[in-house]
This record gives sequence, C-alpha cells and structure tokens, in this order.
Amino acid sequence: MAKKYYYLKDDTALEEFKKAHPNKSFTVNRFKGLGELDPDETEETLIDPENRIIKQVTVSDVKAADKLFDDLMGSAVIPRKLYIKEHSQEATYNAEWFNKRIRD
Repeated sequence: MAKKYYYLKDDTALEEFKKAHPNKSFTVNRFKGLGELDPDETEETLIDPENRIIKQVTVSDVKAADKLFDDLMGSAVIPRKLYIKEHSQEATYNAEWFNKRIRD
C-alpha cells in the first residue's frame, strides 16, 4: 500500500494527529529550509494554494535588516556565531511544517 503524506503546521497539530491515529505507525520529518524539500514537497507545501501560508513581513530599518541578513546568511562565520551566542536565550521552538509519513 502506498504511503500517505500529511503536512502539519505545528506541534499542536502533531499532537491532535497522534490522538486521532493512536494505532498508526508514522515517521515525522522536520524541514529547516527550502533546500531540504524535494520538488514534490515544494509543490505540495509552498505552491499549492490550498496548503501554503503566506505572511507579509514589514521591515522598519532596512539597513539593520540587511546587516542581520548578511551576518546570518553571509560567508563569514564569526558574525553568525556571535549572533547565536548573544541571542540563543531568546530562541523558541516553533516548527512550521511536519511531514507525516503514515505506514498502513
């Protein structure tokens, strides 16, 4: 039998799914970024209007945002490490998508 895939938004949805399917065996995949998705997963989660979530982001300080983006995504390692060290206590865990692979 073919595997079924379910995409859930957060931990609350995962817990609800577990309660609704108490005797099922499944695997949870968590994706950190777009580069981890294969083309089918990208289509299902980002392109399909029925599944995607679009949020508008407003930046009030473009120069600060550009510097932060460069610190976090640029090729220099030290600014990224410093940022993580300085801000690690502020982090909260909130995965946006879970890929559920249900085995029947």
